[in-house]
Amino acid sequence: DVFRAAVAKGVDIVIADILEEDSGALLRDLRATLGPDVALIAPDGFMLFEDLHRPTAPAATSVYMTQYGVPNSELPPRGKQFLASFAAQEGDSGPDFSAAYGAQAAELLLDAIARSDGTRASVTRELRRTRVSDGILGPISFDRNGDLVSAPITVFRAGTEGFVVDRVVTARSSLLRSP
Repeated sequence: DVFRAAVAKGVDIVIADILEEDSGALLRDLRATLGPDVALIAPDGFMLFEDLHRPTAPAATSVYMTQYGVPNSELPPRGKQFLASFAAQEGDSGPDFSAAYGAQAAELLLDAIARSDGTRASVTRELRRTRVSDGILGPISFDRNGDLVSAPITVFRAGTEGFVVDRVVTARSSLLRSP
């Protein structure tokens, strides 16, 4: 079968889908066919733990999911300081990928507006020129296409009780350019 042949060649399986009714059957079939040692990787559309785990347990255990960004627990020192201050004011720091991302976006945009001539085109140009070395989210800069020069991707692993951070990897825009 196609899956076994791919795995025999050392290929991991990437699920390019969102969590739907048939997803549980797909995960169960993949696990039954491939066994527990083959990495199954899915996008953030699978990150609804109760919806994933209930119909698929134990097949969902050890499935990896990716999410753009850095969770609160992995933020750099400035980000952790921001969250502590935010939590002191609001009662908690909010969910991952939330308050820190909103605050960093606001800082970038307000700074770009301050440097601009007030037009939308100028604000966009200034935003793309942004270079932050010690931001709430860490270093931030954009390439000539307006893409982040380096973008963090968090890899979560589904366990029996929820998702845990497995690692944070950095995608670099220079790797996306064709020769």
